[in-house]
Amino acid sequence: MEHFQFVTLTHPDAVKNKANQNLIRAHVKRGSLLKSRQEDVKKGRQFIPSGQRPQERNSNTRRKKSRAESRVETRPELEKSPSLGQLDPFDCLPESPERLRQLMRHESAKQAGEPIFCLNSTGVFFFQNLETVFHGALSDPALFHALSLSLALAANGGLANAECLNHKGEILKEIGSRFSEETQDHKASTLSSILLLIGYEASLPLTYRIKDTNADAVEMHLRALEGLVKTYNESNIFFCDTLRRALFWIPSEQNFSRQDLISSFVIGSRRFLSHALLPELCYIRDPYREQFYVVPPGFMSVTATFPWDMLVVLEDLNALCALINARCMCGHVPINTVQIDNTQAWIESRLVDLLNEHKYTALNDPPFEACIYATYICTYQLSTSIWEGSFIPAFCTSQILRILQESENEMWFLWSELLTWLLYIGGAFATDKKIRVHFIASILGTYRNEVHELHKSWESLEELLMTFIWSRNAMSEKVRQFWDEVHPS
Repeated sequence: MEHFQFVTLTHPDAVKNKANQNLIRAHVKRGSLLKSRQEDVKKGRQFIPSGQRPQERNSNTRRKKSRAESRVETRPELEKSPSLGQLDPFDCLPESPERLRQLMRHESAKQAGEPIFCLNSTGVFFFQNLETVFHGALSDPALFHALSLSLALAANGGLANAECLNHKGEILKEIGSRFSEETQDHKASTLSSILLLIGYEASLPLTYRIKDTNADAVEMHLRALEGLVKTYNESNIFFCDTLRRALFWIPSEQNFSRQDLISSFVIGSRRFLSHALLPELCYIRDPYREQFYVVPPGFMSVTATFPWDMLVVLEDLNALCALINARCMCGHVPINTVQIDNTQAWIESRLVDLLNEHKYTALNDPPFEACIYATYICTYQLSTSIWEGSFIPAFCTSQILRILQESENEMWFLWSELLTWLLYIGGAFATDKKIRVHFIASILGTYRNEVHELHKSWESLEELLMTFIWSRNAMSEKVRQFWDEVHPS
């Protein structure tokens, strides 16, 4: 409701009185300013992101600029000057935000927290369906240091330094004090901080290229999470689905979600959450698409040696590829808009269980183990959304290469078509240039006799790949690029 101010006049000429004129103008200005402020609040424009210090802004305003200069300079300045104002506009951070601003500007830190959070070109955090959970996140000491830890590790090239150890110590100190409290009124940020800490611990073995892993440290943190989840359940505390999914997907390297699943996948830690414990991930086959639930014909030469559970996974994945191809046919639907997260989780979780069972039995079956990694990366590539920079493709492709290098060449004569699929899937999705070079060397050198006749032309290769796990919409472009590298004109 607008408020009006009445001006009493005793004579028609009194409206021209200077005092009355000033009063009327002041009222109009106040009304206009109030309306403008209300509009800014409504559109969320009351805080303007800026990375400059106050004295820098003041000094810049003293220099007169033309309107054209202002239009040219203002937008790029905001894009390259990330601000924490949108997350914590009232300067409530536990430590000075300047170092965090520097980390947010670092190019290597853009995908440090994938797939839970990422940084856009202006340094603003985006969370995967967890915006309400992380509202005001940086004002929490544990989560502030956890986010800083992930960014610092990425900015330092994946190598732990004194800064990382300092943040890790602060996280453990803060979380330890919360667990020691009698009330133990844990926040969502406590759980999230532990998730990030697990991601840090799980990344170190790969970073330093050592065989001994931090599985014990990861399992210790997972046990803490398990106890925390149990406390939530016993206290009937609402546990949002997005955090339940974050627990399921626990990371390695600099990825934050996928904790339980990927920590087990990468370093062999014990799982405490599986697809069977999350009802939202339960997958029911579509009875109207039964014709697609078949093992691709390319695997027929090895199905006799594969366990039944692996064959079921291949059937489900083959049907998922057919679904994506149908929906994305002729480019009508962008592939990243197809919602298949739950189906991906269902398939990947079973693959991790199969891999752990295989390692436990200590059987030497290179084709089976290599197929698990190749199938996993194919499942992942069906929908990566904005998380294309995840470390999972690099890990899977390095494991495929390791298996092929350690196995005897003679055994692959029986499975030359399967070998071709493994080599091209591994090479196409390898993010490390050295790994790609090794795959090319294997195709043209080590396994030349086995695969030479199968990839002479792109058409013949694609026809072969279609008999295995294959989605033209999700895989064709990268595999074709890799084939071009193998066959330079």
